[in-house]
Amino acid sequence: MPIPDAARPAVPRRILALRAGAIGDFILTVPALSALRRKWPKAWIEIAGKPHVAELAVAAGLADRTVSIDRAGFAALFAAQDSLPPSLADYI
Repeated sequence: MPIPDAARPAVPRRILALRAGAIGDFILTVPALSALRRKWPKAWIEIAGKPHVAELAVAAGLADRTVSIDRAGFAALFAAQDSLPPSLADYI
């Protein structure tokens, strides 16, 4: 039985992947990034991670942009709190 149109998930225009690990951890993420790119080839894929590592995904065509996860704004993701600052919540 086909899935009704109303129940189908929307095609994402933007995807944000958070990957704070080093090169070994990032290598384990490559198949997931590849699957995202294949599934949604027109989506803008951005990676928040270690710039020198995440740039490999841009070079391979698996992501469109990287942003450093070490930026001050991302610190809230790693702190015990009930909610995110509005600017970070909007970004995510």
